[in-house]
Amino acid sequence: MLMGILKYTGIFRVAELFYMNIAQISNGYIRIPPKKCGSIGSVIFNVSKYLSKECHDVTIFDRKYSKEDLDVEYIDGIRIIRVDTLMKKRILYF
Repeated sequence: MLMGILKYTGIFRVAELFYMNIAQISNGYIRIPPKKCGSIGSVIFNVSKYLSKECHDVTIFDRKYSKEDLDVEYIDGIRIIRVDTLMKKRILYF
């Protein structure tokens, strides 16, 4: 993840890239990545894709929507961790 020497128009420059470990938490109502729509889910996923392309390590925490869901998925360079949850009166508990 650390860049060394970059070549720009024949001139070598040393560039350091500082990267972050970023965690985002989904609200748990719409699956990440959203298949059709979903405003907050789309924002979380698209911002995470952009940050991942900028060489940051991005993890999204989302809930499991079925028993067949994997615990960890990698989509477009983003790690998505799905956790078991309890739903009570539309409040999500991790």
